[in-house]
Amino acid sequence: MSKKDENKRRIRRRLVGSYVWSVVSTSLLLLLCALSSLLLINARSISSHLKESLSVSVLFKPEVSEKAAATWVGSVELLPFVREASLIGREQGRQELAQMLGEDFLESFSLDVIPVSSQIGLKAEYVCVDSLEVVTKLLGVSPLVDSVDCSLGLIEALDENLAKITLALALFIGLLLAVSCVLIANMVRLSVFSNRFTINTMQLVGASRSFILRPFVGRAVVQALLSSLVCCGVVAVLLSVLKNSLPELYSVISLSSILSTSAIVLVSSILVCTLSTLIVVNSLLNAPKDDLYC
Repeated sequence: MSKKDENKRRIRRRLVGSYVWSVVSTSLLLLLCALSSLLLINARSISSHLKESLSVSVLFKPEVSEKAAATWVGSVELLPFVREASLIGREQGRQELAQMLGEDFLESFSLDVIPVSSQIGLKAEYVCVDSLEVVTKLLGVSPLVDSVDCSLGLIEALDENLAKITLALALFIGLLLAVSCVLIANMVRLSVFSNRFTINTMQLVGASRSFILRPFVGRAVVQALLSSLVCCGVVAVLLSVLKNSLPELYSVISLSSILSTSAIVLVSSILVCTLSTLIVVNSLLNAPKDDLYC
């Protein structure tokens, strides 16, 4: 093999390595954008999931039988703000108290003293302070009910913290997306700038601007597509891990949000790579020859 062929092969390997590294780097940045976008799109669903995990505790009067309580629970399940309602009988209530207080502490109590209770899960849109006050009054109207506990203080803290977290998350994601776009643009610019002498040579032999732009734009689109595919593949693997380890949290993520995130990644990648390529190539075409050596 001649020295000239060896140099060509070395240059080709260097260009391929540079292109692969550019694709991998862009994919990692797109991964940050994808995870951030997925989290932001599903922020409302996550908030609803947290709210629906809370429940209203209803304590019946001691003389109320389990049958009468079950009838009341069945009627409550038909209310528009109720997501689910469960009945906790005396035996189940005793077992739960025994777990919290210990069997020795309950030996002095009669089983009939422990009243029947119910746990009522509300729909997420009703889990707010104003709605809970109305729900509490409505549930407490029944002569069978002794008390209703909905933990208003906990709901107030949850609403306040969710609002703060959502705002902070939106600002962080916006900053992250901006930084990622700038970094992707810089990588594309470096890749194109390394071919500045090739661009200048094409310009010297009379190639038109569109003819010079075409291969670089095509390469940018291919790079964007490859980076998007790699990014979406990694996201799919992470979602699979999440499904196996935290199925409840995975259930909050909807298919439409996954498809929307994939579309955002694809479109943003193509736009950033293509626009960066157009800007750099046009600047090189308009630059004086001496600037090519800077």
